[in-house]
Formats: sequence, structure tokens, C-alpha cells
Amino acid sequence: QSALATTKEKLKRKRDEVKAVVRAMVRGLDFVKKPENKARVSAFISRYLAIRKEDAAESLDLMLPALVRDGILEDSKVKMSIEETASRIKLKELPQHEEIFDFSLVREVLTR
Repeated sequence: QSALATTKEKLKRKRDEVKAVVRAMVRGLDFVKKPENKARVSAFISRYLAIRKEDAAESLDLMLPALVRDGILEDSKVKMSIEETASRIKLKELPQHEEIFDFSLVREVLTR
């Protein structure tokens, strides 16, 4: 999967900046997922991780199914993420997903 995190304060003060980062992430996801870019993405992974190109290509094949489709997590994955984190930090009450996840900027980017 892929994710970005920010604070509510930064989202209020620098919404355009956060939106630009979201746009870049969505474009990057789109690029990585296109079959015609596999050689370029594999070459990048190979250089970045200092591994053989064949291993990078295999890693990419394993990673692609885990990437979110459009930058928006499915409700079931949002719920699972909240539950796992709450369990790990021993929260007694689960927060509402709207308190943690805000996909409004992703939706804005996708509609333009």
C-alpha cells in the first residue's frame, strides 16, 4: 500500500502544498502500475536498493497487487488499519475513521 500523513493544522495552513504532494503520489502510483513502465521502475528499484535487475522486477511484481488503486483505501482496509493500530497501542475505544483518514484531496486530484 501507499499512504501519506499530515496534521490537521498543516492541512488548514498549507492545503495547496499538501494537495501538490497528493497529486504527485497519485501520478507516481499511476506510473508505477502501468505495464509499459515496468522496465524503468524495475531499473530504479535496482539502483535504489542496490539489487539485481531481475530481483527488482520480481519485487515489483510482488508489490503491485498491494498498491491502492487510486490513492483511496477501501473501507475494509481503513477499518483493519484502525483496529490493528488500536490493538497495538492498546486503545480501549476505536476512533471514527473520519478522525484519521481524509481522502478529500485525493478525490479532488482525481476529478481534475
